[in-house]
Amino acid sequence: MAEGPRELRDPAGFPSLAAGHELARIPQLKPRDNQEAIAAGLDFLFASHRSQHWTDFCRLPEHSDAWVTAYVLASLAEIPAGYLGFTGRQRLQESLEWLLDIQGSDGGWGFNVRAESDAESTAWVVKALHGHHRAFHESAIRLIERCRRPDGGFGAFAPESPSGRAWTLGSPDVTAVVISAFGGSDPLAADFLRSCWLQTNRPLPAFRIQSRFYTCALVLEWEEPEGSWPVLEKLCELMSWNKADNAFDQALLLRCLTRLQIQKSGSVAAGLRRLQRFDGSWPASASLTLAPGRGSDSEPAGDDKRIVSTAAAVSALARYESTSSSIAGAFVSPAKIGGW
Repeated sequence: MAEGPRELRDPAGFPSLAAGHELARIPQLKPRDNQEAIAAGLDFLFASHRSQHWTDFCRLPEHSDAWVTAYVLASLAEIPAGYLGFTGRQRLQESLEWLLDIQGSDGGWGFNVRAESDAESTAWVVKALHGHHRAFHESAIRLIERCRRPDGGFGAFAPESPSGRAWTLGSPDVTAVVISAFGGSDPLAADFLRSCWLQTNRPLPAFRIQSRFYTCALVLEWEEPEGSWPVLEKLCELMSWNKADNAFDQALLLRCLTRLQIQKSGSVAAGLRRLQRFDGSWPASASLTLAPGRGSDSEPAGDDKRIVSTAAAVSALARYESTSSSIAGAFVSPAKIGGW
């Protein structure tokens, strides 16, 4: 019997971009494996790239371009170069230049090119630039430092911001992404999390992204999430309380389990792959709160273009792919993993 068409792969063995497009067009006879899912997700992201950047949350009165582009770039910094191809690498470089070109006069970046600069958006840009080995002006660091509070945490805005006092208070998710972007350890930030977040029955509300696993995943990226077992034990406890019921949460949960080298990450990765659509995207499932001044009683906005959910899933699968062999042989004490 004649063989069917074979999958296209580049010389390094990775599924090519062309192969990803074939996967998007042809009905699947079997679920994609990790490499196929990553390649198809990248195809979708690069096909959605417009005018040197990505845009999402388009149902908001003011959609996001700066924050979304920074999030995608930071996520794709973990992808092995063999997956990207020349065109993919070129688009990443174009987007990095675009971010540098739109830096505000105050040194920071906002949710979009017109928004007030905030520490969380600026930290995601710093994280993206670091991840792709690009330099940036130290004014970005100064803006973030102005948002630090006496309790060790970081607020979204500096105290003098017109956005209102509530948005200048220390926020767990803003603090987590700032320290993740800067690297190293930060005892003051760890103390802040222990005092206002880890010792509560549920995390405090997030500044922007509404996910039960968002802050957990960022804290686990710290080089030394130290104090440190109290922090990790609480993270595991939170993960055991909350189940991932959408693609974005499942991607963040996979990042947490992979970082902790918990064997359940294999089944979570398989479940995440099953959620992938034929076009390579994952269902829109990332949601955020509205910007200051738009009313706290409004419904959260979703990533209707599926950019953020897809970037999170691709990044999580790539992280899992790079560590799956070590996870298979790892042993983590059940007392330390909150039931996972």
